[in-house]
Amino acid sequence: MNNLKMGALLLSAGLLLSGCSEETAAENNKEAEASAKLLKEQEAEITELQQEKEELQGALEELELSIEAKTSADETEYYLSLAKGLINQMSEEEKGEFAQDLWEYELRVGDQPVDADGKVETAAGDVEITLAQRQPPYLVLPYEQFEAAKISGDYMDHIVSMQPEPSELSGLDGTIVTAGLYIYDDLKSGEYVSVEITEELKERLGLDTRKIEVTAK
Repeated sequence: MNNLKMGALLLSAGLLLSGCSEETAAENNKEAEASAKLLKEQEAEITELQQEKEELQGALEELELSIEAKTSADETEYYLSLAKGLINQMSEEEKGEFAQDLWEYELRVGDQPVDADGKVETAAGDVEITLAQRQPPYLVLPYEQFEAAKISGDYMDHIVSMQPEPSELSGLDGTIVTAGLYIYDDLKSGEYVSVEITEELKERLGLDTRKIEVTAK
């Protein structure tokens, strides 16, 4: 009799453990399905945002081309309205990110843009280092939001140091593009210029380093 009871208990325990195991597996499957669904939704949302941004960038490029080509006021107004319509569909966070993208910064040596590693080789002789700031020709965001998105302070102040100091400092001041020009007279082969920039400018330029080294060949 005791053996029968013991067997029944063991069988009951086995069935209970089996049921728990099946329950746990079912719960795990549900969690995995929910996670997969959430990930799919997030990926779809990211894809949609990227498409919206590409459409907006295309509209702005068409707007700039229409200005350069001096096309009709109606066509220019069309692209401007299209860009503003796409912007109105963005969240405030997306508008802030887009506003930053509208301000373009470039650091170059002669005609060469500075690579991500900060290393540049150039021909010996007179060398010109340029830091430029570019904005779009038309305002597609509220002025305050647009202005707040540019680099802090004066963009030229984001060059922390230049060693040796340049022979001459000049500048260009246009409506769309402004630039600071740092001119070195007659750099000899093997000589180099070391430039240090701020972290903020490094991020805007998409560089991996704050230290730029220009070497004359």
